[in-house]
Amino acid sequence: MTLAAAALLIGLSAPAWAQNNGGGHGRGHHGQGLQAADANGDGAITREEARAARAEGFARMDTDGDGFITDADRQVRAEARRARHAERRAAAHTARDADGDGRISQAEFANAPMPYFDRLDANSNGVLDASELEAARSMMRERRGRRGAPAQE
Repeated sequence: MTLAAAALLIGLSAPAWAQNNGGGHGRGHHGQGLQAADANGDGAITREEARAARAEGFARMDTDGDGFITDADRQVRAEARRARHAERRAAAHTARDADGDGRISQAEFANAPMPYFDRLDANSNGVLDASELEAARSMMRERRGRRGAPAQE
């Protein structure tokens, strides 16, 4: 096993406290956002549809509805995001606490669900083979690229 594969498995097998089964953020991944912008469902996004989606995004960010995105709006959204993350952490803790005693034992931790591993195990055979590991590496490269990419129009 290569060092990269071992590191990936360690990262995947240790339950992440903030992990949720959806793996996404509040409004979904970028691809889902693009799909939602396709208002008429024809498989293409017109400039008008993109502008309408942008307007909806603005409305979500303008939490007080005053027509401007301010620091106060950003703070409200940050607080809501922190609350959602805290709820997910609490739910993950509860899910891992198999005996419900409020504590997670080493055995409970080791035997907790592994949704990231399961998602990568495309053929559900309990083994991440070379092609599945490469798919995981490609996915991680793509995510890193999106985080570093400049904002789109």
